[in-house]
This record gives sequence, structure tokens and C-alpha cells, in this order.
Amino acid sequence: MHVEKQTQETPEEVEEPEEPERQKYVRDDDMPRGWALDSLCLPPEFSTASLAGTSEGSTGTAQGFFPAARFEVYGDRRPAASRGPLNWPDYCLLSSDHTSPRWRFESHRRLKNIVVVMEWVPDARAAEAARRRQAADSDGLPAARGAALNDGQAARIARVFEMHDMEGAGSLSEGQLLSVLSDMNIRPDMDEDERIATDEALAQIRPEKSEHGAWILPEHFLRLMSSQRFLLHGGSGRHWVALSLREAECLRGALHIAMEHNSPIVAGHHVAVGLRVQGTLLDSIGTNCTDSQGGQLASFPAPPRQQLRSAMQAFRFIDSQFSFTEEESLLLLRMLRADFTDDRRRWFVETCACRRRPQGRLEHLPRGTGLHTVFSTEDEFHLLLQMATVRRIGYLLKKQSYGVHDVFHAFNSQRNGMMNCGELGAGLSWLGLPLEESDLHALMRGLDKDGDGLLSLEEWSASMPHLAESDPVTQEQLAELMLQPLPVAELREGMAIVPPRAQPLSPAILAKFKFRLGPHSHLTPVWSSKDSLTREQLSIWALDIDATPLHKRSRARLSLGHYAVPGLDPPAKARAPQTLEVKDLAVGILSSSSEHLEAVVEQLLPSPLRYRLVWRSVHQKPALYIWRAVPPSGQFVALGMLATTSEEPPPTSAMRCVPKLWCERVSAAPRFIWRDAGEGGSPGSMWATAGMDLMRCVQGHERPDEEGGSWCLREGRITTDTWLLAQ
Repeated sequence: MHVEKQTQETPEEVEEPEEPERQKYVRDDDMPRGWALDSLCLPPEFSTASLAGTSEGSTGTAQGFFPAARFEVYGDRRPAASRGPLNWPDYCLLSSDHTSPRWRFESHRRLKNIVVVMEWVPDARAAEAARRRQAADSDGLPAARGAALNDGQAARIARVFEMHDMEGAGSLSEGQLLSVLSDMNIRPDMDEDERIATDEALAQIRPEKSEHGAWILPEHFLRLMSSQRFLLHGGSGRHWVALSLREAECLRGALHIAMEHNSPIVAGHHVAVGLRVQGTLLDSIGTNCTDSQGGQLASFPAPPRQQLRSAMQAFRFIDSQFSFTEEESLLLLRMLRADFTDDRRRWFVETCACRRRPQGRLEHLPRGTGLHTVFSTEDEFHLLLQMATVRRIGYLLKKQSYGVHDVFHAFNSQRNGMMNCGELGAGLSWLGLPLEESDLHALMRGLDKDGDGLLSLEEWSASMPHLAESDPVTQEQLAELMLQPLPVAELREGMAIVPPRAQPLSPAILAKFKFRLGPHSHLTPVWSSKDSLTREQLSIWALDIDATPLHKRSRARLSLGHYAVPGLDPPAKARAPQTLEVKDLAVGILSSSSEHLEAVVEQLLPSPLRYRLVWRSVHQKPALYIWRAVPPSGQFVALGMLATTSEEPPPTSAMRCVPKLWCERVSAAPRFIWRDAGEGGSPGSMWATAGMDLMRCVQGHERPDEEGGSWCLREGRITTDTWLLAQ
């Protein structure tokens, strides 16, 4: 039997109380810690001991700021061998008025949220001069503190190099290097600062020159990938400080006074200061101001893009936020490459316990989310290797004119629509890209979005969206390919081995069958809004289908989905639901069963592989769940959707998919049926597909918009090219 890949997508999370963990919190020594505004002209490492008239701060700095790399909460249950704080970049700081660095040695403290971050350049002119000196320096690219590569990281960088070296030349062109940087979200072709930084880095590593430009050798690539200064734009004389709200309020007032008087924030100095909320620059000083000598000050200097993005994500992580995108998790891995995954999780769990956060979410982080990636992936080079491998696969497919869908079906030797690790490994080896088992598992985890250890056609195709689905030149060659899966460990436990696909039916047998779309009057109610609080009424209906086994019949009526209608009454005769009828014309009057009906239905009108949750409303009575069917391959289309009153997906036998050959795209817009106004929860709306009136549900209240129009069966009796269907 087929391996069914069941998944339940939950677009709306059940709200969990946001409370800190119960601990003996104390508030001793929680008094305001002020600092002089004039001290902003001094770098944060300047000791207060040499400042006359300035009180000594707890951090030994003029402002009382301390590195985020020293921040950690008190851990009385922490193992003695556990490591301390995380290795954040040195430009990320915290104010002692926000959090004291001493508290981690004393007692449990309730933590303040990080709302406002100060962007601060003590001397903008000196910072620019230092940047120019750095550009002219040819001593190489030093790594940041604690960022030295271990043997595993160096090996992964070497594998990334090999994957991008498509022709095995032993070097990378500038174009291939740009592809690597693009995967790291470093875009010198789009950002001027990153272009300058990339040019500087290439000049420092002295790549070999040819008539076609610079060629980057493996040792050059390794030095570039190990440079935190290049990757995060550190050492620019700019600092980012998490402030308390009272500090931010006072500083904003000082900024406004300085701007009103057209004067710098610190007289006689070139200090640049900005306040950011969630990355947005709220206020800044240095624009169109006049210094004490009457000269015009430079405008507020824009930060390097990578430094801005990395600093904001660092503070979001420190603030115990849960939502991180793939790009944001890549930045976190880049900053925390020197920290073990267990230390990251331990640090985050302990910090989160001291904040008002939904503590239970940490126990069940969905696979593939940003936080899960940070807690389970050693460094960004794992992700870069996955992306480089996908690029290499796409290169080989395009070079040999292989369609993405054709290759999937060829690799999937069990013909069940779900590719496992053994099949993927055998297919890539045949393609000329053999992988070690660890690399194969890493690739599978990267492509497998729902984490069940199997690749669907959708997941495989999504990784190479720019390649053709099929190529007639090589389609026949791939259709005849039979590969033996590699004997590797699978990521899906207890996976059943399915028998080979049944032999296709001959054109002579198919010619004896008639396929017709006709009205169906027997309906069963699935759900209605009778007892709900919605302003508009809705009812959902299913076809009442004969449950007699197919092998005992000569004809079959099949459901293509459920029907949604406004109001509580069944659909009107003018819009009667339709069923797809399959009839064996070779069966005579005296016979009641067809020899081939079951095989025809199973092969030409298969059940879905699984369902994906489109929308749910748990506030209704009963609850309502809407499911979208996933066809077994790209040769079939699921025209409708199904509804249930529980979170369990419908049985795969509840509806059928149809061959794409029988369908056409219709540009007519779907007809509006209902919206969930008045009952709360995640918004959703119901529509009827053009031509067939099958139920269509979307999140939100906007009309569904499908590129090229929605699929619909051709009108009237379905005429088939039996030879094509037999193939």
C-alpha cells in the first residue's frame, strides 16, 4: 500500500498565557543608573577611572554599557560544566540601567523587554577614516573573537566550494562567488556598502587573475568565509545598545533639544546617535546641524546593512522572541558559530523563563522554524552546503535537459509519490553527484519542509522553481529508468515498503470506458453555521456516494470535493452538485461487475496522497476545518476541497483527483459564498469555483487569485486520447 504523508498545518496557534517561570525573583539593587550625555563622545571601552567628576559605573565604562557577550541570567540549577554567555559580536551592548551584568552571579531577576535600541557612533569622522584605512590595509581578514573555524566547519566550507565549482576547475569565478554570497544574503550587486566590502575582501585575499577576471582558490574562499569582519561588518566604530525605556525617553528628549537648536548632541564632537524601535529609525542626530566652529556636520551615517540586520536579530534573540525567518536564522548562526547548539538552547530557555513569554512553546518548536534551526544546526555552513547542493543538482538537470517532475518520478522507484533517502541518494549518484550519508540526510532535512522524512513532488519542485517541469527530449529516457535505492538509514521510522506500481492499462481496455460529468441529487450535510455567531449563514454538503466496492460494480460515481452554499438549505437545482461517472461499456445486461473498473479508477482517478489544512475556525460550534488535497503527482489535479468538524484530516478515499489532460484553465473569477465576519479568530472566506461550483476556501476575505486561472473539467462528455492515458 502507499505511504501516506499526513500533515496538519495550523495557520492559527492556540493562545498560551505569557508568564515567566515561577522563581524567587528579587528587586534588590534595581535603582536607576544614570550616565552623562557628554560621555557619548567616548568609546564604550573607555574607563571611568580617568574621568573627573564622573561616578564609577558597575561596568568600568563611562556610560555603564557592557557587551551582550557578558549577558546571562542567574542559573542555580545549571550544571557546573555548562558554558557561560553566548559569543555575540562586540558591537552589541546592553545598558546597566536595562540589565546589570552582576545579576547573573546573584539571584533570579525579572527581565525588561528590549524595545528601544540606540545606534551610536562616538566619532563619525574617525570611524570613516578607520574604514578607509581598513580598505587600504592588505594584512588579511581577521576573524572576530571566538570565531576561529573548527575542522568540521572548514570541511563544510570546502564542500560548499566543490559544489559551486560546477566544472571541477579547482577555482571559482567572481560570478560563482556572488552566488555563494547571495545564498548568505550578501548582495554586492544591490548594496553599495556590500560591494565596497566585497571588493576590499577580494583585494585582501589577492585572488588569481585571468583574462576573464579574478579566480578564487580554495584557500582564498576559506579565509573569506571565516572572516566575521567581512560577514558582519564589524569594526566600523558603530555600536548598538539596548536601553531601558526611561533611558530612551531621556535621550530622545535630548535629541529633540539638540535638533531644535541645530546643534550636535555633544558640543565639539562628531557623535552620531539614533534610536531604533524594531529596526525602524525613530530619531537621529547629526543631520543638518552646525558644530561649535560653525561648520556643517555630516548627516547621520547609514549603517552597514549586514551589521544593522545582525544587531537587530541579536537583540530579538536576547529579548526571547520566537519568530525568525530563514534569513534571520542564518544571521544568528553566523554570529553564534562559536557556541554549541545545546548552549544556545540552554541560554535561551533560561533567559525566556525570566520574561513574560509562552514558556510551553519551547518544548514543541515546529521543525523548519527559525528557532529550531538555531537550536539544531551547528553553523550557517550546514545551510550553505544544502543550498549549494541544490544549485549543483539544478545545474546538472539543466545541463542534461531533465525536467524536475520527470526526475522526481524516475528517482521515486517505488512509484508512490514519496521519495525517501535511499531513492534520493541513488538518483543523485546516477546523476553524477554521489553524497555521503550525512550530507544526504542534511539535504533531505533541508528540502523536507514538514519533517516526515519523505520528499513530496511539491517539496522537490519548490527547491528548483526556475527549471522546467518536463522535457519531451528526455522524458521517455527517464520513464524507463529503474534505480535500486541505496542502503542508507531513513529519517522516517517504520516506513512501509510499497509494491511496484501496477502495469498501465492498455489503450484497448481504456477505449471501453466512458467518463462523464453529471448532476448528483443525493447529498449529506457536513457542517452548518446554524449555532454559530456569524452574521451570514453557511452550509457545506458532501455527495452521498455508493460505498459498494468497485470490483463488484460496472460503474462508479466519484466525488471531486465538497460544496459550500449560502444559507442552510441544500444547493438549488440550478446549481446542482456534479459527480464524475465512470462506466464500463463492455459489461452486458446480465453482468453486474467490471473486470477493470477498479484498476481504471485507481490509475486514472487516484485518491490524494494527503491533505493540507487551509483554514480552521475553532470558535464555531462545531469547529470547522477545511482541507486541500495533494495530488499524487504533477499529472493530476485536485479540483475541490473537503471540510471536517475535527482536526483529523479526511480519509484519502473521500475524493478523487483527475488527469490534468482532462482539465483547462478558466479565467472566470470564483463566486463569493460566505465570510466569517462576527465570530472572531483567523479570518476566512468561502468561494465557489468557476464552472463546477466546488468549495474553495482561503484565509482572509480577499478573492482567490490563481496565476493563469483555476482548473476546471472540460464541459460535456470527457473525450480522451486513450494512447496518452495509457502512457
